[in-house]
This record gives sequence, structure tokens and C-alpha cells, in this order.
Amino acid sequence: MIPMVCIVGRSGTGKTTFIERLVPELKGRGYRVAVIKHTDKDVDWDRPGKDSWRLAKAGSDEVILSTPRRVLANTLLGDHLTFDQSLRFVGGDYDLLVVEGFHETPLPKIEVHRRELGQELVSDKHGLMAVITDEKLSLGAPQFAWDDAKGVVDLIVRKMLSSGNAIDVGLFVNGQPVSLTPFIAEMIASTVQGMVSPLKGVGEVRDIDLWVREKPK
Repeated sequence: MIPMVCIVGRSGTGKTTFIERLVPELKGRGYRVAVIKHTDKDVDWDRPGKDSWRLAKAGSDEVILSTPRRVLANTLLGDHLTFDQSLRFVGGDYDLLVVEGFHETPLPKIEVHRRELGQELVSDKHGLMAVITDEKLSLGAPQFAWDDAKGVVDLIVRKMLSSGNAIDVGLFVNGQPVSLTPFIAEMIASTVQGMVSPLKGVGEVRDIDLWVREKPK
């Protein structure tokens, strides 16, 4: 799976603002970055009367709008997705996934803290990767100033991106991600790549997307 780090903190601490500083620093070092942000608000980018809106109203489970600069996906859901379910919407061609919210997930966490909102952190102090703060706290985790995105990225690279397998494999079964040992991941990758490479017209294999589902009877 893609390495993931979760940015958490109380409402109003500036989690999104800090991610805005984090992403350019990562991009400047050549990393491809994706972001998942959780919100309780119902957001709709579509406008009534537009073709994509009409297709969604007609009952299409998903409408993909391809434009010259971006691709927009409108997926109709019955309820909130869990974090694991949300991961299925993230492609595999990224070096790091930055998650805002979803503080209940067992991911490495960086907490954004402001003195005026109180000293109590929302995450387990023993599970913190780092804290972004405007005051000195009694913690064992590294602490960084608000303008030190470089220092935070240095930590992320050292802890999460500087080592690991050359091949990344993500597996979802029935909508849930499955944890893979390095041996199993390598075995899946080499087996699928070995079957796909000789196929006519494939060319150089850089990444493979494969899905299997049972068709309705």
C-alpha cells in the first residue's frame, strides 16, 4: 500500500493550511502526493440541468466528467464511506497519501496544535509521529514550528519514504484493503507482471491495474 500519514487536530487549528505548506515541499523533492480530506458536509460540484447532473439523476452509479485539465468523478453513495473504502478511490501512482481527519485510523499521525485552543491533544501522545505547535509541549514526539514544513518533510522522508520495496502492491477484497507481507506482495507482482508482459501491445510495464468481480446473474 501507499505510505500514509494522517494530519489531525482540533477544529480551527489549521490542518488544511499546514497541508498546503506540506504538499509543495514534497512536490519540490519529486514525490507524487495525493490527499484525502474528510468532511461531514454534503458537497455537490454538479449543477442542476448540466449533462453530468442529468446522467446522475437518471440513476448512473457513477458519472465521470473528463475535461481538458481534470477528471471529476461523481459517485452516488448511500452513506459515509469508511476510511478503508475511501482508499479505493486513490490510484496507485503516488508516493505518499496525506489524510486530513479520520483521526480514528491507526495511521502515523502528525497533530496540528494551537496554544489558544488548549493543550489537550486529540491523538494518543504515544502514537504521535510529530506535533506542529506554537508552544513547547511536554512530549516525546518531535515538535515543529508552523513555518517548518521542510523539517516535517525531512522527518516523513526519513521515517516513511527512504526505504521499502521497489514495487508497491495494493489489494482490496470485497471493498476492504488487505495487508500484505513483502513476500506475498512480491509474489503477486512478479506473477501478474509475468503474465501481462508477453501480451501483444502491452509494451513496457510500469504499473498494472487489475480488478475481478462476479457479474450479476
